[in-house]
Amino acid sequence: MDQMMSLISHYGYVVLFLAFCLGPFGIPVPSEVTLIAAGMMTAQGLLHPFYTFSVILLGMTSAVTAGYWTGRLAGKYGLLRGIRRFEGYRKAERFYAKHNGTALSLGYLLPLVRYFVTVLAGLNGVPFKRMLLVSYPSAVVWIGTLYGVGCACGQPIMKLFE
Repeated sequence: MDQMMSLISHYGYVVLFLAFCLGPFGIPVPSEVTLIAAGMMTAQGLLHPFYTFSVILLGMTSAVTAGYWTGRLAGKYGLLRGIRRFEGYRKAERFYAKHNGTALSLGYLLPLVRYFVTVLAGLNGVPFKRMLLVSYPSAVVWIGTLYGVGCACGQPIMKLFE
């Protein structure tokens, strides 16, 4: 937590955007910790609430949109044909086919899954408008909840890490 807060205080909003935008592409940044840290820093007056929330949302929606189009193009051009032979993928695909809107919404609650469900949506040819209408509001709720926890409970959380 301290390391994340140090990065944010040093590099500001750029770190927040990159943490959420590049997360699904192999940059191992713990999103939940970053959100809570940003909320805590906002509560201390170190970050502006509107800018912070907006930059995080922009990073997250950029990532899920890129994930969707990666899946959509990979599906269209057959780039991930071999993945269909893995049982784990087939189970995920069956679950997604049965609960696609719910899977997109609830996917935000699970680390790493939030990025994979949009790729799966693209692979399965879900229309972009549908993905957008389900995924973006889910991002707002997920970000708002954890950011709000950081803002409201920042001091007690910091005492846990001392």
